[in-house]
Amino acid sequence: MTSRGGFGGGGKRRLWPGLPDRPSRRQRRHVLDALTIGYADGQLTKVQHEERVSSVLNASIVDELRTSLRDLQLPSDHPAGALFGPSIAVRSRRVLGNVLVVLGLCFALVMGLVVFFLFRDERPDASAVPVAMLDQSALEQLVERVDDRFGTTEVLVAEVSAARVDLRFAAAGGAGRYETWSWDGHEFTPSTNGTLRTAHPGSVDLARLDVERLVANVDRTTGMLRGGGPAEVHVTVSGGAWPTLLNVHREVGARGPVQVEIAARGREPADSAHLVTDPTGRRVLLRLPSHYRRVS
Repeated sequence: MTSRGGFGGGGKRRLWPGLPDRPSRRQRRHVLDALTIGYADGQLTKVQHEERVSSVLNASIVDELRTSLRDLQLPSDHPAGALFGPSIAVRSRRVLGNVLVVLGLCFALVMGLVVFFLFRDERPDASAVPVAMLDQSALEQLVERVDDRFGTTEVLVAEVSAARVDLRFAAAGGAGRYETWSWDGHEFTPSTNGTLRTAHPGSVDLARLDVERLVANVDRTTGMLRGGGPAEVHVTVSGGAWPTLLNVHREVGARGPVQVEIAARGREPADSAHLVTDPTGRRVLLRLPSHYRRVS
């Protein structure tokens, strides 16, 4: 937007449109000159002249300068007249020009959208492609995105399945309350909230997990199945308060150790295997069936 505060043909651009114009030194000088002419011409008394001069010197917006000249008759070519803007004809031409520019931009935008939709590459939507969550790169990306989205990598529990991760964070107010967010490899969505059996649940830092060893332990756990290939794998990373195989016999309100539980289920209903380790994946806390060799 161009300010009308300029004189002598020099326009000025206001940095924040919509705010009142601030008077310049040149504007004040021209208005003071106009007041002197009005006083010399008998249009103002000495007191009125002094009051308006004081008002001009203390004015903070251009409208206050215009007020000082509201009832004076000035020469048509006096520069103070620029405060009252151009003629209606000039303003009309400017408005028409602006309208034509806007119409031209709108036409160009519409044509650009038409061309885009006619000739765009029909590639599949990346967000529709499922992500294998138990892959090392997917788990590493999960940790980065959790930190970016929530400003922390500490959770009460993270449940990882083949195509989704459910993250439970401590909710405001404490007392075991938590809020759940699901991650599908593309975006986070809020899910069901709840309350744990303990008022002071522990947390686990996802950034401190050994992701490479976790993926290796998943492979070792599926190798414990009698049928050969797993039908389903589920990983639970817990701060100790979430119900897991290791915590199933603990008293209500008790908290177990920080742990990573890997559960694999084979094709047959009775074919299952479990491996529970510490977050490093090196220390085995529980292994079923128990005859399986220790994780290296």
